[in-house]
Amino acid sequence: MQLLGGGWAVNDYDDLELAARIPGASSITDCESPIGGKMVTLEDPTGGQVYVHWGHKQRSKGQVRIPKAPAFNKGVKEPRLDECQYLNVGSSRIHKIGHYGYEVSHSDFEAVRNWYFERLTLAPTDSLFNTKTGKDVMTFAHVDRGEKYVDHHVSRIQSVQNAVLPGILSNRAFTSQQATWKVVMSLITPALKWITSRSIPALIVQSRSTLV
Repeated sequence: MQLLGGGWAVNDYDDLELAARIPGASSITDCESPIGGKMVTLEDPTGGQVYVHWGHKQRSKGQVRIPKAPAFNKGVKEPRLDECQYLNVGSSRIHKIGHYGYEVSHSDFEAVRNWYFERLTLAPTDSLFNTKTGKDVMTFAHVDRGEKYVDHHVSRIQSVQNAVLPGILSNRAFTSQQATWKVVMSLITPALKWITSRSIPALIVQSRSTLV
């Protein structure tokens, strides 16, 4: 199985028509996958495919089973008293796709990143940059919905030295039982700062905006 590209939903048919007018875009066609609806296929500067969907079927909230949230013992609080937790054998209950990562060569990075920002209303959340060159080498991007809260990122675009293909989807992440990233970062950030203060880091985090 090969993942060819990411799919993005638009609310209005006018937006689908707008996508079809982007240079290199396909015409509006029927989507042959089980979700149905209409779609337009785009190509980024490296030939990576992007699918824009409208009128597709989505699961209703009644079809989503929410599992019991597990209790975690922490350093100063231990709420999980006399309660065993077991993992159920079986497939994961996927809530949604979390993000996908995309790798391109150094020479294509800026053009690809700007293409996604301009065509898909993505905006940078955080970027990593090379301390020797000062250039960004990876960007986490979120959907720009103005003042509305959104996920920290839905896409990661990374610059690599020796890209096997012009552009390659490097990883996919799915949300099952989400834990807040702020808790994790609050634990590891002090340790990372301590480590980097005693060594020469190749990459450091450059914050672009604050999201939940």
